[in-house]
Amino acid sequence: PCGRNITIPVSKQPVIPPGSTNNPVGNPLAPIPPLSAYGSRDFQTTKTVSDPNPGAGESVTYTLNIINRDSTPTTLNQIEESLPAGFSYDCTGPDDMLTLPGQDPQVIEPDDADICDGPEDEIEWDMPPGTSIAPGQVVTLTFTAATSVVPGTYCNEHQVTPGGTQTRS
Repeated sequence: PCGRNITIPVSKQPVIPPGSTNNPVGNPLAPIPPLSAYGSRDFQTTKTVSDPNPGAGESVTYTLNIINRDSTPTTLNQIEESLPAGFSYDCTGPDDMLTLPGQDPQVIEPDDADICDGPEDEIEWDMPPGTSIAPGQVVTLTFTAATSVVPGTYCNEHQVTPGGTQTRS
């Protein structure tokens, strides 16, 4: 609902995924709404940006966190990003990094082989085959985007598969 006036009731409580001894999403503990606030969503997604007020045309790093909020392991197939108009994937930036639970960060490439041939605001990353995320575990993806040269307030979103628009953040 970027650019629209909406009312969202806020329900906050500090949550640590079951079996965790630290908070994988942020430090200190981040307020995460209870599972009931997400209905049938298996995954909850969040996004942060390295600089919320960059200069026009500068690059920023986005960090996407995907947490399995279901009570069973769930297969994560794809992460999809929709950049705002005027933004683009930064082909000269650092490698995109995917961190799966219990693994070291690994380089991941967007699916679109010619993403750097022209302006592209839709980016998709396929997960390694058989990527199953246990309850409470977090997947992190970082990538770099070039901002618009026109100053303003911009909203963008991402979602994961399975879940589609139910996981949009």
